[in-house]
Amino acid sequence: MKLQVIRQRNLWWALSSALILAGLAGMFISWQQFGAPLRPSLDFVGGTRLQFELDCSKPGACDQPVDVAIVREILATEGQANSSIQAITDRTGKPVGVTIRTAPLTGEERTKLQTALSQKIGDFDPTKTQIDTVGPVVGQQLFTSGLLALLVSFAGIIVYMSLRFQLDYAIFAIVALFHDILITTGVFSILGLLFGVEADSLFIVALLTIVGFSVNDTVVIYDRIRETITLNPRSPHRRYCRCRRQPNLGTLHQHHANRIAHSLFNLLFWRRNPQKLCPCPDHRFHHGRLFQHLYCQHVISPVARKNGASVLTQSQLR
Repeated sequence: MKLQVIRQRNLWWALSSALILAGLAGMFISWQQFGAPLRPSLDFVGGTRLQFELDCSKPGACDQPVDVAIVREILATEGQANSSIQAITDRTGKPVGVTIRTAPLTGEERTKLQTALSQKIGDFDPTKTQIDTVGPVVGQQLFTSGLLALLVSFAGIIVYMSLRFQLDYAIFAIVALFHDILITTGVFSILGLLFGVEADSLFIVALLTIVGFSVNDTVVIYDRIRETITLNPRSPHRRYCRCRRQPNLGTLHQHHANRIAHSLFNLLFWRRNPQKLCPCPDHRFHHGRLFQHLYCQHVISPVARKNGASVLTQSQLR
């Protein structure tokens, strides 16, 4: 079965337009709520995130669900009324913990807040307690560096495509790239509104990875189209676009299916250490991961080392 991309172009135009418009609407609503097109994480805005779960190994500890209203009252008493609260549920959907994001807290303030929550809600499991603290300066540096990395990558793509092909090829490659970025960003803006998914520094790495693979796919198609134009200069453009895209769709789909399978494997088997989902590649990378490599090595790693940003567990806080 052949996929008639050119013949069914109106269908694909409508589908892409619908996804982009829905994403733009989600980004607009997110801007109204969070002051950003996506729900920002601590990496960009700074603050403290605390995650507590009840210790269900103790008899009767998880009989009663966690009441978010009680958590909000405790935060108001501790002077953190503007904090955001998200419930953590078990497999049955019963709240058994909370994730709280507040302004930057000192060690004494964290201990006091945890003690107050434990007295009202119950004992927490120390192995599942997690506290992230990022200063506002670090967040601003990561945001600025990430935005700069995206802009530099776009400029580099324009220069590369112009030299390898010609300027109009480069312009439409950027259009295709914006299409992929807009859809991805729009989906995550909707996920942030519905499920509280946050965009952190690794999201910028993911966007740069999409940039690399999008350019890779565009170059493959451009090469085949240019080859066909050279051999058949009088052939209608729709015909040679259709003829040259079809043999490459199977290869491209197989390539992306392989990347998706790799990502799913990491998600399933490395979920205890999310940093391994997006390691900074060393010498083994191709142009599809070039921007990811540069951002990891020259943005995330130096900022983290300079400012000492880290994830603190309960055992490290003692």
